[in-house]
Amino acid sequence: NCSYSEALEIMGRYENPSHFSNIKSREILYQKSIQIPKLYQRLTWPNIPSIVSKFLKRRGFNPEEIVRGKELYYGGHVGNFKFRLILPVTYHRKLVTYIGRDLAEKSSSPYRNLEDEASVIPPKSTLYGFDEASPGSNIVIVEGPIDQWKLGPGDVATLGAAWTNEQVSKIKELNPNKV
Repeated sequence: NCSYSEALEIMGRYENPSHFSNIKSREILYQKSIQIPKLYQRLTWPNIPSIVSKFLKRRGFNPEEIVRGKELYYGGHVGNFKFRLILPVTYHRKLVTYIGRDLAEKSSSPYRNLEDEASVIPPKSTLYGFDEASPGSNIVIVEGPIDQWKLGPGDVATLGAAWTNEQVSKIKELNPNKV
């Protein structure tokens, strides 16, 4: 826990002007767009696959609350996102990428990201929950989206243990009181 100025100092150590800037991130929002493939099932209550419901319950969530409160998809039984809960990632209310969480919990990689080339902004260049965070408020930064759900709106996930310069820039954009 630190003040905003202390967080800026720490984040400044990782800032590299040659990397993706927030201005470039916003510009690219208007140059490229993506959609969640129709192959993936949009989850609506009460029509959710049992694998999704069981996963959410194991994590301590009420499936109805999560499905009603979030835009989520199920990857089905085929393709790169099979047996995965698909979580859209937005930036300034625009879909920029999506990630899939393994529901069967048999994969060596619990999360699978949409490829960088297919994303508007690569997953490691954005923050899950960015649009729900209130500028100027306190934020908690966690590794994964499921952790972010546990904390609630206003906190963000880095989609992995390491932070990137682009993510630090987006945290700065939120102008948090405390990080």
